[in-house]
Amino acid sequence: MDRRTFAGFTIPSVLIMVMLMAVPLITTVYLSFNRIFLRDLNDRQWIGFENYTEVLSDPAFWDAFKLTILFVAIVVPAHLVLGFGLPTEGLNNAGGRQWTEGPLRASPSRVFSSW
Repeated sequence: MDRRTFAGFTIPSVLIMVMLMAVPLITTVYLSFNRIFLRDLNDRQWIGFENYTEVLSDPAFWDAFKLTILFVAIVVPAHLVLGFGLPTEGLNNAGGRQWTEGPLRASPSRVFSSW
């Protein structure tokens, strides 16, 4: 495949991905420095880092942050252990079935990591 053909296939998909990912991110960052009310979205007031200082000084934010970290610290390892351990045990004790039937019974995390 020559360079022009390659560029013809890749440039449109790259532009679409940029439009779908970068534009909303940039818009969100820009709007986070403004005070906006839903009743009038065109009336914006530039406030700089005031939104960030307000959130970071709120005790409720830090309580929610601690709870989120605790949840992630418990759920992610448990999911990994169950997602990798149980299907592996099921694959080892397949009961005489063919090895190709094992991935059909395994969890998606185990299947994707083994491929």
